[in-house]
Amino acid sequence: MKIRQPFVIVLSGPSGVGKTSLCQKVLKRDKQLKYSVSVTSRSRRKGEVNGRDYYFLTVTNFQKKIKANELLEWAIVYSHYYGTPRQPVEEGLNAGYDVIMDLDVKGGTTMMKCYPKGVFIFVMPSSLSVLKERLVKRGTDTEKAIKERLSIAQKEMTFLKHYDYVVINKNIEETVKNICGIIRAERCRVFRWKLE
Repeated sequence: MKIRQPFVIVLSGPSGVGKTSLCQKVLKRDKQLKYSVSVTSRSRRKGEVNGRDYYFLTVTNFQKKIKANELLEWAIVYSHYYGTPRQPVEEGLNAGYDVIMDLDVKGGTTMMKCYPKGVFIFVMPSSLSVLKERLVKRGTDTEKAIKERLSIAQKEMTFLKHYDYVVINKNIEETVKNICGIIRAERCRVFRWKLE
């Protein structure tokens, strides 16, 4: 009998491109997936729930997790700590789930080293003007912060060449279908199966 090896799926892309929304919609369609909730030191935004959107930590507690090697990756982004806890990812994989997460390009490229057989998908905006519109609609950033995010977005898009796939998030339902299709195809890759 053959057993499929579970794998990590990382969605990366610029801030405001819709990574988290895409993850949530993909999760609703695919019961073989678990979502890896990131940790952050930033303040909770309106509507965010601790443990669902992020685990919100103090800077001190975040630094303790770094020292205890409890994070697969971490970075300081926009003056706040962000990271991926090791334990839930390993538990999900060990339980037979594929683990999906949304990370910036720094986190994504670090995860490529941790999980070289993972699936790395870069989410592109249809244009920078659409990305700016999304950031403005989100209502969480100042005009100065939006300019900074757009400047960083242009640099982040140069990381595209390191990813396995690219999807353009022009229509969220179409993008979700494309991501689900990538995951289904990756589950059929011969190297993911072993004789039991």
